[in-house]
Amino acid sequence: MPAPVRSSLRMRGLLTRPYPLHPDALHHVGRALLFGVFVAAFLGVFRPFGLQGAAHLGLLAGAFGATCTAVMPRLFIRVDPHIAPCDHSGAAGEMQRAA
Repeated sequence: MPAPVRSSLRMRGLLTRPYPLHPDALHHVGRALLFGVFVAAFLGVFRPFGLQGAAHLGLLAGAFGATCTAVMPRLFIRVDPHIAPCDHSGAAGEMQRAA
């Protein structure tokens, strides 16, 4: 089988798999911490949005990073299970809507 056909079959297999869910909270908190550090470092290094004239750049970048860290877990961890109850017993981590 030619290489382009093999790679397209692998890509198709990758795209047809269900999205992997990581239901443990520790994974989401770790991802949120990394994201917050990235945001703070990005703002501190590149100084976008007129931050080059900020008096306390480190404090401001850290505050934005901390805000992102605080908000990110709420995007992944369900705050109120009554809003969108889901069944996590699907195949391969697939999340299914509860009836």
